[in-house]
Amino acid sequence: MESMEADDPDKYALHFSAFIAAGIGCDDMEELYGKVHEAIKADPTSKATEKKKPELTQDLLALRRDVVITDEDGNTKFVCRNKRSKAQRDDRVKQKKAHVLAKIAEEDDESEEDEEDEE
Repeated sequence: MESMEADDPDKYALHFSAFIAAGIGCDDMEELYGKVHEAIKADPTSKATEKKKPELTQDLLALRRDVVITDEDGNTKFVCRNKRSKAQRDDRVKQKKAHVLAKIAEEDDESEEDEEDEE
């Protein structure tokens, strides 16, 4: 913490902004750890705190079940990733195989045409 403050003050301010806002400096850390350790020794039971939960908006719900993609223009798009049935998965595999075989056949045709042109 001290070396970062000396070497790069901007990075230090960015990384430790919460400590700076609370008025805690490099020299205060050891004392702070001692106080916290003593407080834990005095009462080691954990205390439940009131935590704020974010509102569930439509965007958050979409993020849970979809994949979010940002295109070249910066627009956010959602791709639905619902489960596929066994028949849908099998059909998708058949389509992929057909596509790969078609590409291989196309490359073979092109190479045969190139050989015929050379003769």
